[in-house]
Amino acid sequence: MAGHVHVYADTTGDATFYLAPGAVLHHSRTEDEYGIPQHRYTLLTAADPTPVPITNIQQIHEDLALHAGKTTETAAETVPSTV
Repeated sequence: MAGHVHVYADTTGDATFYLAPGAVLHHSRTEDEYGIPQHRYTLLTAADPTPVPITNIQQIHEDLALHAGKTTETAAETVPSTV
């Protein structure tokens, strides 16, 4: 569904956001030794199974744009350019 983000959360503070086909943002919350919450975000894409630590919104935008570009390139390679 275009324009919708699917979110799945649990009681531990973890949440998974399905941003786009093949792109997932995972949030986890832990506490440091003083009990202060620490939030961690990780981006996973189908193109690369290596988790990418996310520290700001611009980084998500850049990684998703790169992912979209690779997806477009792959589609262009498999679909003939003439009709």
